[in-house]
Amino acid sequence: MWQVLSLLAAAAAASRHSFGGGFSAISASKVASSTASLDAPHAYGHAFSRPHDFTDDQIRSIAERFEIFTVEKKTGQNKYGPKSSLAATIGTAQRIKDINSNVKVLMYWNAAIHWNFYECESEVQESWLVKPKPRRGKPYYDYSEPAFREWWVQCAINSIQNSEGMLDGLFLDATPKVVSRRNGVNDPQVAQDLWLTMVSQIREALGESAILVNNGFFLGGRDPTRTKLAGDWAWVGSGTTYIESLSKRTSPEREIFHMRWIADASAANPSLRMIGRGDMSAGQVDDDPVFKFGLAKFLLVCASVKDSWFLATKNYDINANGGQLQQPTSVYLEGVGCGEPTASFVQHDFVLSRSFEHGTVTVDIEAGTGSISCGEAVSTLLREEGAASERF
Repeated sequence: MWQVLSLLAAAAAASRHSFGGGFSAISASKVASSTASLDAPHAYGHAFSRPHDFTDDQIRSIAERFEIFTVEKKTGQNKYGPKSSLAATIGTAQRIKDINSNVKVLMYWNAAIHWNFYECESEVQESWLVKPKPRRGKPYYDYSEPAFREWWVQCAINSIQNSEGMLDGLFLDATPKVVSRRNGVNDPQVAQDLWLTMVSQIREALGESAILVNNGFFLGGRDPTRTKLAGDWAWVGSGTTYIESLSKRTSPEREIFHMRWIADASAANPSLRMIGRGDMSAGQVDDDPVFKFGLAKFLLVCASVKDSWFLATKNYDINANGGQLQQPTSVYLEGVGCGEPTASFVQHDFVLSRSFEHGTVTVDIEAGTGSISCGEAVSTLLREEGAASERF
């Protein structure tokens, strides 16, 4: 299986430039910024502000803390309008880049669900939608409709190309739902192939520099199979995957099943990019066991520390907890100090551990605890806020 996946990844890199020059450029600038940053993941940001727009202080915090930032749907409706998420995304990107032009800003774009928050969604026809069951929420896109597939691709392309350089790529949400048999295609393999073709068309139009991220793994599901995992096909197709809810708890057996699957896929394809999302107890990182648990789990499964990305947030609402930016700054990620992994994680009952160049990371899945014994301790990672700007 992994040999086949490796061949697919090589083909994707050659034909679609899946990994993108945008990531390569950021990695190069990170290496040049400081030796410490080689030992920790990059900091990824992702948030919305509803109903009001981001404040000036929030925009400045984003610009100073993150190298990649996704503007979530339905942002700033009081300023831009109820179905103007593209205008809001571009407007937010402009404000961020006015402060720091190096930040890469991504547009949220759902692969399965018709939210009807973006301007081009007014073009969606009823025949392109699968009506939801009673009390099941928004309709799904019908992948059996060629007109839908053409529209979805073209809207994504136009949004980036017509943003006057403000948008650098796409965050493709809900990719596991593409093969859920709820989108007009009963054969998951057919739905998978259609999605891959669509993403390939986007890549061809936007070029190597565009960043495409698929939200492909949700580690909190009740099903211990791949129901909550989009699979290697989506990861290879986009070049970058997002692992959501690393701090969520389920049964130890299911958590380990998911982690081992992702670790194996990551090890087989180290060139594929990975972004992990953890959690926070109350907007603070210092000695936060929830933050440590999610970050430690991420370090157990990533193929490379210096070429990976991490986000920790209570939720995506930037106005929660008194309007403070919740996501971790790059400064406390810089202090992890583990270096690169030297082996895959090993398992003893429900305790997983992994060796790194400068220490060891251990996770007790049953207890829900993580320990990062590398370089500087996580509890001493908070540094001066001004140091964050050194990365850019």
